[in-house]
Amino acid sequence: MLLYDGMKFAAAMNDGSVKLLEYDEGVIKPMKKYTDVHGGCPCNALCCNSGKIICGGEGGSLVGIDLDGNAKEVVSLSMASIRSLASVARDIFVSAHLDGQVCLWDLRGEAESSRPVFSCRVTDCFQGTTSVAAHPAEPNLVGFGTEDGGIGFLDTRRSSCLLNVVAVSFPVGTVWEVAFHPVYPSNFYCATGKGHLLHLSVKGSGLSSSISNFNSQSRANAWLSPSVRSGNASVTALIDCLTSVSTFSVSTNGIIACSDNQMITYIDKKYLA
Repeated sequence: MLLYDGMKFAAAMNDGSVKLLEYDEGVIKPMKKYTDVHGGCPCNALCCNSGKIICGGEGGSLVGIDLDGNAKEVVSLSMASIRSLASVARDIFVSAHLDGQVCLWDLRGEAESSRPVFSCRVTDCFQGTTSVAAHPAEPNLVGFGTEDGGIGFLDTRRSSCLLNVVAVSFPVGTVWEVAFHPVYPSNFYCATGKGHLLHLSVKGSGLSSSISNFNSQSRANAWLSPSVRSGNASVTALIDCLTSVSTFSVSTNGIIACSDNQMITYIDKKYLA
C-alpha cells in the first residue's frame, strides 16, 4: 500500500490490478481501479514518482500510471520478479528483484529506455533482494535487504560502484522492508521474518548524521565505510517477537510496525535515540 497524496493512497492487488482510494472523515472511498496492469500477474510493489505511480509485477514488468492523464506506460517487461520499489529523485527510482539484482531506472525523456541505467546483483546463489530504500539526502546511496537475511548498502554511481554488506550477529530471516530515518539517515530500520524490527546506527562514526550536514562535496557516507562492513554498526532489536514483522513506517515522531500475529506496535521517538 502506498500513500501518495495527502489522504489518497494506492493498493497493489494479487490479481494484478491497482486500486486508488481516498480516506475522508473516517471512510475509505474507492476512486479508480486499473485492471490487468501486469498481464495477469500479481502486483507486488508500488512507489510514487513525478506524478506517476510505478508498479512492479510478479512477472517482472514495470508499469507507470500517470495520475494526471490516467494513462498506463510500460517501463520494462523483461526483468526478474519485482519485490520492492523506491523513489530516488524526480523520474528516477530503484527496484529490487527476485534474482538478487538492484536496478536504477531513469525515466527522463533524454534517457528513457526499457533497460535500467544501473544494475548490481547483491546476493549469492540467486537469493532474492526483497526490499530497497533510498537515502533521503544522498540519492546515489541505496539500502537493501535480502531473502536470506542480508542487509547492505550500495552506491549506484556508475563511476564508483560500491557494495557494503552489514554483518548481523544473529539470524534475522527474510528482510521484508527497510527504511532510512527521514531526517537522521545515520539510522536504518529493517523488518524481518524472524520477528525483529532492527535499528542499525552509525552515529559514532564521526560522519554527518543529519540531512542538514550533507553537502555536494560530502565525504564518503558512513554506511559505505569499511568500519560498517567490519561490524562496527550498532544493531538493536526494537521488536523481538515470535512472528514475522511484515511492515513498518518511520517518521520524525516514531515508528509504527505490524506483525503477522495481527499486532500493531508504536514506538515513540524518545525510545529511538
